[in-house]
Amino acid sequence: SSEKYAFKAHSGKEVPAEGFADYAKQLWTDIEKDNDLDLPSQRKMLSIVRCERKRVQHLATFKTKCEADKWPESATSDKFKSDVQSRLDLLLNAFVSETKGYEAEERDKAKDTLASSFWELATDKFDSLVRVERQAVEMEAAAALPKLLPQSGRLPERGFAKKVEQECKRIRRQLLEKVEHFMPTGAPWKNSLNEPEGAATLLDKHLEREVGDVNKEFGNLVITFYQKNLKRSLDQELIRIIDTATPKMWTLIREAHSAAIDGELSKMSEILEEVGRGADAHKERDTLRRFADELVVDRVANEAVKDNFERKMFSCFDGLYNRHKNRTWRMWDNPEQEFEVARKRSEEVLEAFCVDQLYHQDQQDVWPDNYTPTIWIEDSRKDALRDRFNALIQAELSWAVENRKDNSTHNSMMLVGLIIFLGHDELYWLITNPIYLMAFLLVSAAGAGYYFTQKVGNLSQILQLLGIKVPAAATPSDSRSSSSSGVSLKQFEGMGSGAAATLAGRKVQSYPGPAKSS
Repeated sequence: SSEKYAFKAHSGKEVPAEGFADYAKQLWTDIEKDNDLDLPSQRKMLSIVRCERKRVQHLATFKTKCEADKWPESATSDKFKSDVQSRLDLLLNAFVSETKGYEAEERDKAKDTLASSFWELATDKFDSLVRVERQAVEMEAAAALPKLLPQSGRLPERGFAKKVEQECKRIRRQLLEKVEHFMPTGAPWKNSLNEPEGAATLLDKHLEREVGDVNKEFGNLVITFYQKNLKRSLDQELIRIIDTATPKMWTLIREAHSAAIDGELSKMSEILEEVGRGADAHKERDTLRRFADELVVDRVANEAVKDNFERKMFSCFDGLYNRHKNRTWRMWDNPEQEFEVARKRSEEVLEAFCVDQLYHQDQQDVWPDNYTPTIWIEDSRKDALRDRFNALIQAELSWAVENRKDNSTHNSMMLVGLIIFLGHDELYWLITNPIYLMAFLLVSAAGAGYYFTQKVGNLSQILQLLGIKVPAAATPSDSRSSSSSGVSLKQFEGMGSGAAATLAGRKVQSYPGPAKSS
């Protein structure tokens, strides 16, 4: 109490009665040693000694009580904060009440030391609680981050890295909120969360590993998606190109092959760059190229090995020649010449399917590693396909010639009628101007003669079309081989279609075609 003081009523000089013996002892020691007497200093030393002694005493009593209560081991996260605060207040209040009257500065120092000792006692339990919460948050992160991955079959979109970053911030904030829930007021542990071995730092390291794993998985999904997308888009284009089967097939395939790789690689690179896998995008070019190469080889090979490949050749021929017999042959058309052109174009299709031509033969320095062109149609099979093809087209020329004969007179009469009906004024003008009429007739006759000679043949053939028999036109001396003047109708005279001849049980006489492969 305030009554237990020596030197009472002397402001700043009171000494607690229980400490007077120590105070007097220190004074007598200084007198014996003939030291200068400094009463304020002696009083301060007394405060240091007595406050420290009280601190040790109260701390020991507090530890004994904690051991009896099995505290802080028995504390739970929901009651830890209030429990710590109440026990700390009891400890410090008891210390302050027993050190009242000593130097305030020394008493506060001893009080702070006592509080530090208290926090040390509770630190292990606090760390344990934080560890439990951190592990729970880490487990949640391990489950939450993979959920950000696109579902199977869905297009991986840009912005995945931003979603992952936002989720990591949410998880880190969640840990800090949970820790704040049981963090006592004035506790010295808040800054320790960000230390090298602190909970927040350890969580960041864990999240970094989780993000690396999920980014790797996302990158694999992106690569797989665009590989499948490459196959799908390129396959559709290859089907279209191969079905049309033009002599420029390989040029179109190379363009589609390159466009598909560059297009998918560009879209894939943009997304992979966001998740730090930009280097993988450059490596994937070779993978995409291998996928595209295999797809091209498979598609062309599947078509080349078909037993009825001659039908594809005939389809190309028919598209250029009779067009499913829907073509109307005019008087000025030349069936024999166009027949030879269509036949050659169809055989170019055959040559296109004989060997892999994805990479140019004269650019072997840029060929992929271990690339060797595959031969799909050997020379022996090529000759057999050519024979069957010639058997299919042998009746097409006869039909074209007959069609032209049927349409020539009809078309000529129609043309004259149209000129008279639609060009009456112009015709009247020409008739009333003899000079212009003669010039028109001469120019028209010269142009028509030149055109028919180029498109139909020689003069004898033109006269035959007009119904004028010229013996010299049918003499053997005018017959020439197909290699020098194209195809002659005489080669197929008296022959039916290949299918009809087969059904009739007789041997088909095929169009000889060019010389077979040696």
